[in-house]
Amino acid sequence: MRQLRLKKDLEAVASGVDAYLAAELPQARQSKIIDAVRLASDLLESAGRPRRTLVIYSDMIEESEELNFFRHVPTTEETQRFLEQQRVAGRLPRLDGVHVLVAGAGAGLYAAKLPSAQLDAVRAFWTAYFAACGAELRAGDYLPTAVRLDD
Repeated sequence: MRQLRLKKDLEAVASGVDAYLAAELPQARQSKIIDAVRLASDLLESAGRPRRTLVIYSDMIEESEELNFFRHVPTTEETQRFLEQQRVAGRLPRLDGVHVLVAGAGAGLYAAKLPSAQLDAVRAFWTAYFAACGAELRAGDYLPTAVRLDD
């Protein structure tokens, strides 16, 4: 009985914190995931380790001058065209052999506003993007929740 009450109290506190954060934190104007991946690729390349993992904690909703997934998620054809433009311009990061883990995909206040078909298209974009960069993003490593780092 006491544990049940404690659990309900903890849930109420967590709910209150979530509501407070949603109301009080300023919304980010942009979420430049691609730019962050470019920077991470430089760091990973200089690490000189044979086994490299890139962990991304994000809803994966790109909001930049290049792409804005709230306005429009690229189709497969648009994604391929974007990737080719990036390749020709030398803007695709080098992530050969890097294992990518994503935690928070499609989760959070902003992504929750998108329909599931749009979130599926976002996932398809990132799968193609990381493949074009030479990285490995396995189906089980694109998650809305935390990831285990012991693998």
